[in-house]
Amino acid sequence: MFIDTILARLRKKKVLKYIPENGVVCDIGCGPELKLLLSVRGKISEGWAIDKKTIDQPFSVNIRAVEQDMDENPILPLPDNKFDCLLMMAVLEHMALPKEAIGQAFRVLRPGAILLLTTPAPSAKPILEFLAFRLRMISKEEILDHKHYFSKQELSKILTEIGFSKIEHHYFELGLNQFVVARK
Repeated sequence: MFIDTILARLRKKKVLKYIPENGVVCDIGCGPELKLLLSVRGKISEGWAIDKKTIDQPFSVNIRAVEQDMDENPILPLPDNKFDCLLMMAVLEHMALPKEAIGQAFRVLRPGAILLLTTPAPSAKPILEFLAFRLRMISKEEILDHKHYFSKQELSKILTEIGFSKIEHHYFELGLNQFVVARK
């Protein structure tokens, strides 16, 4: 849908400057088309895409996709300390086991590497539901799949308990969305 596309572009714009040149990057919840990773394939040395709606296959010379439903199996089929950057863009709110998924992100990141995460703020819930169910401007299925809306305090607590440090938290999209940069 049109607004979904705009929101995805705004999230992408937030993270592009953090993706390291020649880095090894993982995108959890990338979607079936791997749009973000494919858009930076010339900037990174290697990219891995994890999603329940993709196909296990290489998408380009340096991009590999792995089909995995993190609700059914939150253990990433990836080695420890492999990645320079891990993306979780508008995916945490869809996960049944979000703390486990963040723990797996921590495990596969190299020391000093970063997690880039976006998720709607709790104040976004009524607006997203109105846009989805009343106006039908965004995907109703996507909003129905939201399992939890995280506060800034909840996100910080989870990230700190897992071991992340130097956590930066920013609101964007009029305070309805959150962007977090956390360093291992």
